[in-house]
Parts: sequence; C-alpha cells; structure tokens
Amino acid sequence: MIDDNPPSGSVYAGEVKGKPFGTAATVLRNQVVGTTSTGKAVIYAKRGTIRANVINEIQVQPDGTAKLPGTFKITGGTRLYKGATGKGRFDASSAMPGGVIVVHVTGKIRY
Repeated sequence: MIDDNPPSGSVYAGEVKGKPFGTAATVLRNQVVGTTSTGKAVIYAKRGTIRANVINEIQVQPDGTAKLPGTFKITGGTRLYKGATGKGRFDASSAMPGGVIVVHVTGKIRY
C-alpha cells in the first residue's frame, strides 16, 4: 500500500510480469465495504496502458494472513492496447497485515 484512498480504500503499486506485456508497473485504487473490495487498476506497460475493474473478497485467516480471490474485467487501454477487452480471475494472498501481496492472474485479453 502506498497511500489511502478515502473514504474506505487504499492505493497499491506493484510489478506485473507476464504475457503480453513482459514486465510492467501497476497501480490499483480500491474501496472496501465489509469484506468486499472493488477498484480500478491500470497496468503501465512499455507499449501502452491497460485499464481494468477489479472485485475481490477479503478472507482473513486465523494466523493474520489474508486470501484475496477475485475477478477482473478489462475496460480499455492506450496505444497498442487501445480498445482492449477481456476478463479473468485471480488468487492473491498477503503474508501479514500490510505486507506484500502476491497475485496470480488467469484470463484473456483482446486488443
């Protein structure tokens, strides 16, 4: 987490690795209501950006870690990814409150 996103969310930044963009940066801004997080993500790749809406559940485990399963829908992009569409699922986990979040994504993108 790099900042707050009032009224009930956060801003996250990270690194993305995989096809079709290789290594890229990402920023996610979310809002949390109960155990549901909804937000918007942008991937900043070498050949353009990809925008997506994200929704996931926050499942706090007895040991303080969290599982964060969810889905995403690609809503557009810029440059090479202009007009991008797609969707998919992800499984995320955090080893400790406020710690690094690791996300494994499966889905399809068309551009």
